[in-house]
Amino acid sequence: METIVKMAKNILKIFKSSIVETKNKILSLILWNFKLKEKAIDFSYRNPFDMVKNFKNGSIGVADGT
Repeated sequence: METIVKMAKNILKIFKSSIVETKNKILSLILWNFKLKEKAIDFSYRNPFDMVKNFKNGSIGVADGT
């Protein structure tokens, strides 16, 4: 979990400095189930990134998958 937290802290910097192929890989690693809903992209976080999202939002426990 510590490695994932470290990666999450630097992911924006890594993403911004990457080429398109690397950006696609990063998004595929973190996200899944992409859908287009009324001009907005809907997605779910992959495990264990869903836990990082919930931790950031102040929720501790089992992730809800969104």
